[in-house]
Amino acid sequence: MAFAGGILGFLDKDVDGIVGNWISEMGVSLQNPHIAALLAKLNVVTNRQLEQLSIFTFCFSGMFLTEGTGLLLRRQWAKYFTIIATAAFIPVEAYTLLSRFGWTKLTILVVNIAVVWLLIIMLRREQRRAGTLPAKSQSVPVAELSSTEEAVVG
Repeated sequence: MAFAGGILGFLDKDVDGIVGNWISEMGVSLQNPHIAALLAKLNVVTNRQLEQLSIFTFCFSGMFLTEGTGLLLRRQWAKYFTIIATAAFIPVEAYTLLSRFGWTKLTILVVNIAVVWLLIIMLRREQRRAGTLPAKSQSVPVAELSSTEEAVVG
């Protein structure tokens, strides 16, 4: 949350100049092509973009703070919240993968899907142990259903 507030400190300031000074103080050359590209992008950042980034960062950190607090206090809702929050990234990751393929993007997507799947399995096992979820859904033969229905009616 402090980061979200810190972003607002860049409003009406020379963002690329400030970041360039930080990079120089770390001993990294500003002539590096990657650093030069970063600074060129920061040169065109607007106050509106900084405000939007600050709001997004604030909401994101609030979500993680809520999730972490709930998990720390061992609240059941926090487990569902974690699954939803983790699964929410899957469509975004799939879109970025489809827009421009990359093996790293594919790996992140697969790992995220696996984590969501694992979280769901762990939650269901916990619910079975607690008795809030049936052990296994057992199918009842149709013949038994009709005789049961007759017994209830008759």
